[in-house]
Amino acid sequence: MRFYPIGLDIKNKKVVIVGGGKIAERKARNLLPYKSDISLVSPDLTDELQKLAERKKISYFKKKYSSTDIKNAFLVFAATNDGTVNRKVFNDAKKQNVLVNVCDKTELCDFIIPAVIKKNGLVITVSSDGKNPKLSRRFKEVIENEFANLWNKL
Repeated sequence: MRFYPIGLDIKNKKVVIVGGGKIAERKARNLLPYKSDISLVSPDLTDELQKLAERKKISYFKKKYSSTDIKNAFLVFAATNDGTVNRKVFNDAKKQNVLVNVCDKTELCDFIIPAVIKKNGLVITVSSDGKNPKLSRRFKEVIENEFANLWNKL
């Protein structure tokens, strides 16, 4: 086991996402309910991310990544399709003592995001310790389906 399971309070904390594609979009959408201060750095955005920026749900910086973009961040997600940029984000985060997640590169992560089920105040997470995220998502689906009747009673 490498990753310690933990619930983390990120309300009002600076969270930076580097990248503007589908993975960055998924990260931003998943972070929104936690009321963190989400900044996104990318030359381009998906339509959905553009809408979030226009509605002031996230702060958007239309530019290429630089190390100052993660200054004072609490968490950083490197979610670009450029391995060199992702590695730079990782190295910069390490130098600045910022927790970093390089999407799809578990060896470059200080933390991973488990599959999450949230129903009426109950939170269940499923993790494969970063070894098999697809299996975690599948177990999440099985749990949701298996306990569908119970969820409705909560």
